[in-house]
Amino acid sequence: MQHRRDFLKKTMMMAAGLGIPDEPPARAPDSGNRVEDGSLNLSAVLDQEKMKPRGRKFEVTAPDTLDLAERARMAIVALTHLVAPDTWYYDVQGVDFGPNGRLPQPRGGFDLTPKFGRSIPWMRTMCGSEEFLDRQYGMMKAMLSNVRADGLLYYPIDGNRLGNTCYPDVSGILALACENHYRFDGNQQWLEWVHHLAAGLSKVAIRVEDRAYYPPECSIDPQGQWHWHLRGKSRDYQPPAEPASDTEGFEGSVKFEQAYAMRALVRSCRYSGDKEASKLLDMFVQFCMKPGLWADTSREGYPGNEHGIWCCHFHGNTQPLLALLDTAELRNNCWLKQVVREAYEHGVHNGVVRMGWFPFGIGPWLTRSSAPEPSCEPDALGEMIQLGVRLSDAGLGEYWDDVDAIVRNHLAEAQFCDLEEMRRLAQGGPLQGRVAEYLGGYGGAKVTAMRPDVSACCTANGSMGLYYAWHGITRFDQGVATVNLFLNRSSPWMDIDSYLPFEGKVELHNKTARMALVHIPSWVDMDAVKCSVNNKATRPAAVRRYLAFEELRKGETIRLEFPNPEMTANYTIGNRVYRVKFRGSTVVNIEPKLQDPTQLMLYQRDHLLDREAPRRKVQRFVAENILPLQ
Repeated sequence: MQHRRDFLKKTMMMAAGLGIPDEPPARAPDSGNRVEDGSLNLSAVLDQEKMKPRGRKFEVTAPDTLDLAERARMAIVALTHLVAPDTWYYDVQGVDFGPNGRLPQPRGGFDLTPKFGRSIPWMRTMCGSEEFLDRQYGMMKAMLSNVRADGLLYYPIDGNRLGNTCYPDVSGILALACENHYRFDGNQQWLEWVHHLAAGLSKVAIRVEDRAYYPPECSIDPQGQWHWHLRGKSRDYQPPAEPASDTEGFEGSVKFEQAYAMRALVRSCRYSGDKEASKLLDMFVQFCMKPGLWADTSREGYPGNEHGIWCCHFHGNTQPLLALLDTAELRNNCWLKQVVREAYEHGVHNGVVRMGWFPFGIGPWLTRSSAPEPSCEPDALGEMIQLGVRLSDAGLGEYWDDVDAIVRNHLAEAQFCDLEEMRRLAQGGPLQGRVAEYLGGYGGAKVTAMRPDVSACCTANGSMGLYYAWHGITRFDQGVATVNLFLNRSSPWMDIDSYLPFEGKVELHNKTARMALVHIPSWVDMDAVKCSVNNKATRPAAVRRYLAFEELRKGETIRLEFPNPEMTANYTIGNRVYRVKFRGSTVVNIEPKLQDPTQLMLYQRDHLLDREAPRRKVQRFVAENILPLQ
């Protein structure tokens, strides 16, 4: 270990003050070559000017209600500061900005940096922010400069993984980040990187009979040797053996360890028709669908793997569901689609979706903690939003009410958005003068409180949930605008002003749509909705929970008004009964609250009980190019 510490010290001295080195530090003789020739040189894709969002900004007076674009603007701050520019932009997993915190340390390596690279183009699409482009550029340069000719992203120095090794999970995430940058600037060279990364992942997958897998939490060196990570010892797993259950390893998320690589293979199949990637993808599905990687429901008389019944780490299961859904859509595999749908609903059954709360884990994991309140990871929240949107889009259900409840409630509460409150909590601590760098980050929220601790993984996944919800608010195709969520958004075809939860009112300002299909939430009585177009009462046709407004003209305003009831319900979380007050779908109060002055108190929402929505001048952004979902 001493030689690695000397190597780390030397490299940090080289990098100090330089962002990242112009050339990577020297590696072992067998370390391989960087990709630097032909179509895969860095200059072919890295252009800071092209990372700027393109679109139109304008100022309007609008209801001062939940604005996901504003949340995205703040998220960019944290996403670009939870990294260490002087150390290859390695991620800083946790930042405790409280009085007993300490200065951030880049311990994670590249574990989360590609997630930031994936999320930031989405955030810029939402809000138009050009802040910290140099950091976005630096992240992508640091990662791409460490992709070698074998198609693998190597850690230049020790992080969570051993230096001079590749962790397949992050190579898969980097492929998704490259795809997002391609969607953002249209440069086809990004797809060459996607294909190159997928080819590297194909080379190192372990194949057994009809299955393929990567040893969980392990990285591979250029000689093909697998190495356990540097965070701690495994209790029950010896790499590179094929895992028999989903809970083997340090974190106990075996399916998760395959997910991002699978998603990279899906992209290679989609963009290049890669037959090798296609064959390997099917082998990964065979591995992931092994009965041992799902809950044992034999006593109930049916196999858990056929019905998506899972347990333990919540986020460790929601991410592989997205990978399986990617594959199911690529293959049009109806059976696999239904497994994912049932697995999503299994997750819903183990949380309180109406308040957007899901536990850190289910089954044995739920009882691990002795804390006064159980934790909820924004990672899981963001991915439940992603699943809800994508399953709805795929016609596998109508989950817009779930998405609305999650984003309005616990996802919104888990984001650090009150800078003054952050400064109060940081008083006396080493970060009291730097706390603004982490504005917009996410933390591991409990039920009613949250420590002053910004989590890099929560920030990455939580911000992705923001984009999926924002994207799902409204869509447009062949003159028809669909409005799925009553949240604020500006788009090229229609602007949406939501007065919720203050008033039961939504206004749709038409630009180019000839027809609008408007989803009415389940808590609203369809017969009680009053509709008007340019202040003239109308009665649109109803199709299930959608109202159809036809023969629209440019400049017309659709107004919907409806009762906005208050209601109270009891929910049991972690063996404690909480009394939750709602106005519409918005939680306005929870009792009892955890009384701890060292933590941020959640659901301080008395102001939402006013009967009239406040208004303010806001700057809105309409992107020229709306990035598709992944």
